[in-house]
Amino acid sequence: MSTQERYNPYLASSRKKRAGKPDEGSERDFCMMLFKQMCEIDEPEPMAKAIIHMKKQVADAEVQRQGCYSLAHKAITHGRSVILNGGLEAALTAMNRHLSVERLQFDGCELLWRLAMDEDGAKSVIDAGGLTAILACLALHTESVRVQEEAGGALRWLASKDPQRVMDGGGLEAVTRIMENFAQFSWIQMWCCGALLHFSQLDNKRVSELGGFRMVKAALRAHVKSPEVQRLGTLAMKLDPEAVKSIPDLP
Repeated sequence: MSTQERYNPYLASSRKKRAGKPDEGSERDFCMMLFKQMCEIDEPEPMAKAIIHMKKQVADAEVQRQGCYSLAHKAITHGRSVILNGGLEAALTAMNRHLSVERLQFDGCELLWRLAMDEDGAKSVIDAGGLTAILACLALHTESVRVQEEAGGALRWLASKDPQRVMDGGGLEAVTRIMENFAQFSWIQMWCCGALLHFSQLDNKRVSELGGFRMVKAALRAHVKSPEVQRLGTLAMKLDPEAVKSIPDLP
């Protein structure tokens, strides 16, 4: 016992009580440590533990934001494991619970597009309500370039795997809005050209009615130095009903 405690029983009592309680923020710190381990250790256990504790701390926006970021990082190489361990479910819960947190939303959308690059992953994202979460964050964060960019990426990859479900769910209208409102950003235009390419393969008339091909033409003119805008935009333009009409019938 310190000299201070010997002469101050109230201080001794206070310190004794504090010793029996976890420090403020310790649960958050523990989660952050687990997220770090998940990113650094290539084993299944750290990921499983991190996701379990992420779900326990669903009310903590900072934990959820860091969790979505870490899951997006892990999904680069372990997308299926993220889904199997409940990471997709945890991220969508976070996105729905903390819709106003811009950083969480774009980290969440980045995770969704990484998972959607795989056909089974895209199905899992849509089945779990991923498309609804994407459209919700787009509607709220209308001026956030990063949210619009990552959400556009998610729509592009989902459209590449299941254009019908994405179109039926409002994905085509969302893509045209993003494309029109953020015409100066090449990455956004790249994602949107890719999405419109897949929608056009399914229903080029509907894409045309919504001004999709007009926007693709504008993107091609504005972003001549972006190889992917040029590649995807050129492929999409081949499906423009006007272009298709001008091709002579083969004998």
